[in-house]
Amino acid sequence: MGRMDLLWRECKTRLSLPEETVVWQNPVFQFRRVYASDGLVCKIVDIGKDASASRRKQDPEGEFRILRHCAGVPGIPAALSCVRTDQFTAVVMTRLPGQPLSDISVGWLQLLAILAKLGVILVRLAWRGVSHSDIRCENVLVTRDNRVSIIDFDQAFETTVCSALLSHFFGVSLGGSRVYGSIVSVVKGHLKRTLPTRATEMLRGLQRRYNRKLWMDGR
Repeated sequence: MGRMDLLWRECKTRLSLPEETVVWQNPVFQFRRVYASDGLVCKIVDIGKDASASRRKQDPEGEFRILRHCAGVPGIPAALSCVRTDQFTAVVMTRLPGQPLSDISVGWLQLLAILAKLGVILVRLAWRGVSHSDIRCENVLVTRDNRVSIIDFDQAFETTVCSALLSHFFGVSLGGSRVYGSIVSVVKGHLKRTLPTRATEMLRGLQRRYNRKLWMDGR
């Protein structure tokens, strides 16, 4: 049994969590894990060995604090509990339904509807003085009935309402903190995934027309 498995066993005991399964582990930074059940998500970080801590604005304890500050905002996880020892820190939150926007195919009209709903969530976060700062397709969840939510608050930080709005919608930060993703990033991510596919379909259509013309000319 590895170190992270031992830490998880201790964490599960301390927080009285049900049996979970690993759903995500960073392939580069092996000392960050996310466990999930039907209704819960637990992030656990090995304090002594996590080499990615300096790249994140919040450890699980900080993420817990941010989520508690934003409690009541629809479309974000609810922070339930947090524990910190001399070996690890962990946060437990509700698991939101839906698939990442990066994993589903949506048309432009549906994307606009998703962005409108996402925008409402981001305005409410900004009103609480919080910038998510990592708004990407991977962090936007969409359900089959088009409910929208946003996850992964380990890059979030507290700022002014104006700065949060600028970071959310334009990727601009007035306070100097780096912004990793915004509404603009979501649109770019969608374009990056859909344009090559549509270009390929257009080329195939042109090829079919050309082949048909050759066949007609050869008759």
